[in-house]
Amino acid sequence: MKINKTIKSAVTSSLLVTIAAWPGLVGAATLSLSNPLNTSDPNVLIAQVIKVFLGIVGAIALVFVIYGGFELLTSSGNQEKVKKGRETLMWATIGLVVVFGSYGIVRALFQAILGESIL
Repeated sequence: MKINKTIKSAVTSSLLVTIAAWPGLVGAATLSLSNPLNTSDPNVLIAQVIKVFLGIVGAIALVFVIYGGFELLTSSGNQEKVKKGRETLMWATIGLVVVFGSYGIVRALFQAILGESIL
């Protein structure tokens, strides 16, 4: 128990010394960070986030379309599985229509507000 306490205090002390000495260690070096977003315009950033979000939602809807088709194909005449597969396909199709519609609406809004299409 005493060894663990000693190790903890040694690590803490060395971290504190390193943090305190850090500005002297760095010296006159300048730190330059590159922009990982590749844009500084907030409108373009928002458009990219919306595009990624709609892409993910569309991919999820596509997975549900595949799942609903699989349910229909493997139903073997079982009416419950047929009903479940049809409902899954119906709701996935509605989801895809909503995703495409929202993409069109957002694109039209961006074009109306900014005067250019960034989506």
